[in-house]
Amino acid sequence: MWENETEKQQTADRQPRPEYLKPPPAPVSDGPDYLLRAQIAICVVVALLVFLMRQLGMPAFETVRQDYNEAMESGQPPAAQAAVEFAGDLLAGLQARTQTALEQWKQQLEAEKAAAAFAGAGGLFPVKQDSVPEGYSLKDCPVEGELEQPLAWYTVTSEYGWRKHPLTGKKDFHTGIDLANAEGTPITPVRQGIVLKTATNSSYGNYVQVMHSDGLVSVYCHMQYVFVRAGECVEPGECLGTVGSTGVSTGPHLHLELISNGIHYDPAAALGVE
Repeated sequence: MWENETEKQQTADRQPRPEYLKPPPAPVSDGPDYLLRAQIAICVVVALLVFLMRQLGMPAFETVRQDYNEAMESGQPPAAQAAVEFAGDLLAGLQARTQTALEQWKQQLEAEKAAAAFAGAGGLFPVKQDSVPEGYSLKDCPVEGELEQPLAWYTVTSEYGWRKHPLTGKKDFHTGIDLANAEGTPITPVRQGIVLKTATNSSYGNYVQVMHSDGLVSVYCHMQYVFVRAGECVEPGECLGTVGSTGVSTGPHLHLELISNGIHYDPAAALGVE
């Protein structure tokens, strides 16, 4: 009896289940879902572009936000094709804006580079205020008596201090005095001293620094040729080099600077220039 009941139960368990009780078939993947990936990529790109528009303050940001709000309220968000077209237009606009910004940045860098080239012989360009730059003074150079003339004769073409730059036309602070003469004219030291440095750069051109007693240093710029070396003792009347137009220069002249105890001063009074 019990055996018959057990056989009946096992037979009932082997009966096929109704269709509605069967689990759904496992999905069969045919490979990556490229459509889904494309949609995700579009969403990421659009979100990133909208974020950039907001950060850059682009007027189109308000338009995009308004269109998005209207689409959400209507329950009909833009189709994938429209989103792609919108993203393309947005990328083109952003590229143009970025190109403009890069061009402006490049122009600014070129202006700063040009300004750096004018520093020294051309002054402390650019100038943002009328106060005397640090390390410079509008006072006469504190030396005892007059210095020897560095040139046999000359014409003062640009004085020390504030001026209109001859190349840029902008206001700057001229760090020395310009003494014009013919190219090749001998340049002599203003006082006995030791050659501290001979060098060349894009602003001064060829130049010589001479250290004198009581903390005075004289600097001779835009030289055509230099005839001395660092460490040599020089006397008034001895040729340091010749007048030239090297570096930032509008013509043959000597740009002379006087530095006393680390401060630039106006050389005019010490040279007897009125």
